[in-house]
Amino acid sequence: MLDFRAQNVSESDSAIVSDFLRTSLVQGGYFRVIDRTNMERILSEHSFQMTGCTDQSCAIEIGKLLNAEYMAIGSYSKIEGTLFITVNVVSVETAQIVMSERKQFKKIGNVEKIVNGFANKIAKDIYKEKIYDFTKLLEFKNSIRGNFGYFMFSGKAKDIETGSYAYNLSYRRPGILLFEYPQFYTEVETGYFLLEKSRVNSKIDFYTAALNFQYYPDISFPVDLYMKLGGGSSYGRSSIKYDALQPKKTEISIDPMVDGGIGFDTSRHYRIGIQLEVLYNYIFMKSSDLSGIKFNAGLSYNW
Repeated sequence: MLDFRAQNVSESDSAIVSDFLRTSLVQGGYFRVIDRTNMERILSEHSFQMTGCTDQSCAIEIGKLLNAEYMAIGSYSKIEGTLFITVNVVSVETAQIVMSERKQFKKIGNVEKIVNGFANKIAKDIYKEKIYDFTKLLEFKNSIRGNFGYFMFSGKAKDIETGSYAYNLSYRRPGILLFEYPQFYTEVETGYFLLEKSRVNSKIDFYTAALNFQYYPDISFPVDLYMKLGGGSSYGRSSIKYDALQPKKTEISIDPMVDGGIGFDTSRHYRIGIQLEVLYNYIFMKSSDLSGIKFNAGLSYNW
């Protein structure tokens, strides 16, 4: 960090307050802080003059020479008996201000308390940014996932009395189709479930294929909440016996379907991930539409 700019206060007082903040940052244990002596030595090796270097662009230039991730700049000022400390923390890589704060106080004895508050604020904001960047990097993974679920049917499928166990296999990759976009996944899913019990003597096999989109609205490391929406088609093969005296009637149909819901996921952060989903699934069958709630538990391998 650079020494604070002195405004209506002495340069020595401003330097002392700057050292207070350096000490607080080091004591917090979150950062490795370059002290003034080493900073001046490194800059002199590059023939860089720090005189008058107080603005953001100059701080970024110094940060690059020091190989630092962040630079803290600010001011220590006095207006009509009120003291002010202003601190800005700048990312050397992006040139964006990641933290900005100003405090005012009357008594000089409050300086240490104020500076400790700045150190905690800097640590909190930058640590959160580091987690976000780390997670954002990890979310660009491909994965293969296998799900085992239970399908509870309802809606217009009046003949259905019970649910069915379902099996899904899916491949997913980051982005929307061909366009990379953070926090979105495109998932191609195939599945199978079998209905064997109903009010009539029937058996229905369903093979499904769907294209799903998963959106992660927030980063909550190491478990993410996501929303899922998708659609596709089902290949249904039903054997139904409407009357005890009649033979079973076999029907085959290909019908559109949609699903959506929420889930919890760890797969963006580990090689082996775990997912739990609650989805609503609707199949637009010709005879009687089929809908229900599907509970999924899955494992994924990510690379």
